Amino acid sequence: MECREITELMDSYLCDELATETNLTVIRHTEECAMCRQELAARRQLRSQLRSAEKATPVPPDLRPRIQQRLRAEMAQAEFPITKEKEAGFFSRFFAFAPMPRFAFAALLLCVMVGAFYFFQQRNVYAAEISPNLWNETAADHDHCSAQWLKEQGHPNELMGADKLDVALKNLPQLSHHESLGLTLHHAHVCAQAGREFAHLVYSNGNDLVSLFITQRNEKALKSGNIPSDDGVTAGVQEALSVKGKFHVSAVQTAKYIVLIASPFTGSKHKALVETLAVPISQDLRTLGK
Repeated sequence: MECREITELMDSYLCDELATETNLTVIRHTEECAMCRQELAARRQLRSQLRSAEKATPVPPDLRPRIQQRLRAEMAQAEFPITKEKEAGFFSRFFAFAPMPRFAFAALLLCVMVGAFYFFQQRNVYAAEISPNLWNETAADHDHCSAQWLKEQGHPNELMGADKLDVALKNLPQLSHHESLGLTLHHAHVCAQAGREFAHLVYSNGNDLVSLFITQRNEKALKSGNIPSDDGVTAGVQEALSVKGKFHVSAVQTAKYIVLIASPFTGSKHKALVETLAVPISQDLRTLGK
């Protein structure tokens, strides 16, 4: 299965609603795919937080029996209407607008409430959509800056000019796991493109250049112009194909930064760059509160 199909199955997997064979498919995929594994962990954490919030909210001990009693009464009234006139209670007045049995309308209302919750959860995803300008600025910086450092054969341990962006990024090269991909790290510095500052790690794979960028997660970086109040996990990995007609660019967000990969590769080769370089560094930044 593709990542999109696995993502669609995640909630059912967490609710234990899938067949055994499908469960195993999801497990095998998430073991091999860091992006889907991260998405699954985020959804599991959200469910855990909701359960904790429910337990932390004080509820009168007699609330459940009272609700059950009232629902039974409403269901009985729907099946056997009482002809004697009486003053309509809250539930009776409320459900009078529903052209269906009261218990069915209650179920519908519950579905609407759950749907509203997921809608507002997804608002963070849409708010965190990368702006077209950032895709283009990233590709332009990769195109113009990377080749200048190709002749550098050192193994940089520090980010040159880190104080221009964030001194906490000074040891960024030490967080890079590029060796496992057969990449050579040529240079690590802070540069600018169209007024935006990037921490830029320049790699090569044979004759091909690869860039890892880190830039601030601000209003101009996001299509909505608004910064979500989250840690960036919900947005997942975003991608732009054929930026400037020749580069594949992917982005992973944290609360403060956006980590980007630019390469000439597509498919599994580019995906490996994202999973091995961008995702682990984004996790390190979250640990640092970045």
